[in-house]
Amino acid sequence: FAAHVPQHMARRVPFVLVALLAQATAALPPGPKLVNLYLISTCLLGAVVVLILLPVRKSFLRGVCPALGYLLVLGFLFVSGGTNPSVPSTVGGLSPLVLLPVIAIALYARPLQSAVVCAGVLVNVAAVGLITDVTMANLARKLFVWGVISALISVTTHSVRDKLSAELAEKVELARDRKSTRLNS
Repeated sequence: FAAHVPQHMARRVPFVLVALLAQATAALPPGPKLVNLYLISTCLLGAVVVLILLPVRKSFLRGVCPALGYLLVLGFLFVSGGTNPSVPSTVGGLSPLVLLPVIAIALYARPLQSAVVCAGVLVNVAAVGLITDVTMANLARKLFVWGVISALISVTTHSVRDKLSAELAEKVELARDRKSTRLNS
């Protein structure tokens, strides 16, 4: 698979597939309560997928815009489950999807982009919480939990990336030194 797909696509396809499958599961019975919001969410998801899969050169906005766009998609998707938390819908249980852009950006973008996306998660959680009439205590708890988890994933991932990059650079330097020593012998 990876040999036939450009690198920019190979990195993005797993995230796109998860997003598409999650969107489809929300349509399963009993389905969304507010179908118009679900359809808006689905249309926005289509636009975000196109944006994600376009081969565009790297830039700050290149990583952040699709991630924030997906958080907007999720906002509509979550609210499509209805504004009464006591009424069950298939949208329930999909809230961990807010971590999808956090993970993608932490793996493949810069720390500042991760910070922007983590802030976007908080905006998403706050907006959905206010629209769905959760209590302020529950909203504060959700903001704390999702904010801390998002930050933890981002910081840890960037730390591991930096460590691996440093180790790789050190190994390349050692190999270069060995090669140069052999050529001079």
